[in-house]
Amino acid sequence: MNNEISRLVFIIFSFFSLQFVVKLISMILQANQKSAINAGINTFASLLSLLITFILIKTTHSSLLWLSIGISIANLISPLIATIWFFYKNNRDLIPSIKHVKLKYVKDLMGLGFLFFIMQFAALIVFSTDSFIIDKLFGPEEVTSYNISYKYFSIVIMFFGILTSPFWSAYTEGYHKHDLQWIKHITNKLVLLWIMLVLIVIIMILCSDFFYKIWVGDKIKIPFILSVSMGVWVIISTWTSIFGNFLSGIGKIRLSLYHSFAMIIINIPLCIFLAKYLNLGSTGVIIGTCLCVLPQVFLHPIQYRKIINNEANGIWGK
Repeated sequence: MNNEISRLVFIIFSFFSLQFVVKLISMILQANQKSAINAGINTFASLLSLLITFILIKTTHSSLLWLSIGISIANLISPLIATIWFFYKNNRDLIPSIKHVKLKYVKDLMGLGFLFFIMQFAALIVFSTDSFIIDKLFGPEEVTSYNISYKYFSIVIMFFGILTSPFWSAYTEGYHKHDLQWIKHITNKLVLLWIMLVLIVIIMILCSDFFYKIWVGDKIKIPFILSVSMGVWVIISTWTSIFGNFLSGIGKIRLSLYHSFAMIIINIPLCIFLAKYLNLGSTGVIIGTCLCVLPQVFLHPIQYRKIINNEANGIWGK
């Protein structure tokens, strides 16, 4: 399959590069607090991908190349249609133009953008290397077990993300309008929602074996300790996202940046140590990820309270 894979890499890279342009609409919609439309774009892309896959199954022989082309086209068409609709329906004044470029803002925008890039790179290292580490240490069979457990619990993260993502831009507007009381009110509501999700995660842990059997049968065994660790990861991730959205929305991310540097250095060695040398297997990998993110559990709420109470000095206010 060398020839097919070579062509596949070129095609996917080309579509991926084009998506950097067309998916800017997601950021624009987010900034305009139109998160529902943004979510609709992703939903439409998923449905279109499913339709294309179904058509390919019925009309062609199995081909990874054609499948990848079809899914790539679906993920390109959806934001492209949304871009045309957004700019030409009611937002013609927002159509990008070279005459709107103001070079005096480049330094500030590029500076903040670079900080977010570093944080996203750290997230990529922490959250995207787990499968590679497990495959290298224990083989692809362990990757399957790990991913099944991850997919099962990631439903909660996805649901919580859908509910909280609109508040990123809302926090920005509220903070610059000095509406701190509204920010406190919304954050308290999200904390209450998080407490309810913790109870749901506990139930999911206790019922995990039952749902695994419904999903994949008895062929794949997933250790209960892996489910517990994955549930802990979901609890940590959703908690930090509450305050992370606020801090990112108002641009106070210097402390998070330093933590990101630490995660880049520590994550992979820690995961390997726990998984291989402490004989924790794939469970050690997710435990390592939890330990890397754990400082944010305490640092984010502290920084949030200092900013809200106008007590943020030094790095807490940057």
